[in-house]
Amino acid sequence: MTYDKRFWYTFLGFIIVLTVSQFATIPLHEGVHWALSTLDPNFTVTEVVLFNPNLLVDGYGGYVIAKSAYPEQTIFWIHLLQEIMAYGSQFLVTLIVLHIYLRKTNFY
Repeated sequence: MTYDKRFWYTFLGFIIVLTVSQFATIPLHEGVHWALSTLDPNFTVTEVVLFNPNLLVDGYGGYVIAKSAYPEQTIFWIHLLQEIMAYGSQFLVTLIVLHIYLRKTNFY
């Protein structure tokens, strides 16, 4: 099975758009963490870095530091819920961008 050049150009563009949109949505991911930490009355946000290119070498692009007023009363799954919501929003925006890209290239 052989593919024409149009397929490979679209595939390469897909990979590039996927990578760029993942990096572009890092501030959105950290913003969701900040918003959820602000909404929780047990947490106090002390530092927010939405994006720092120097941190990409370590495997993350930003961070939110929040201190719990009552660490012993913190629900154990609240951090997992924050991660699910943050990655979910990042994934949703990436899917929308990829859908627009594939529509523009008449891929489907």
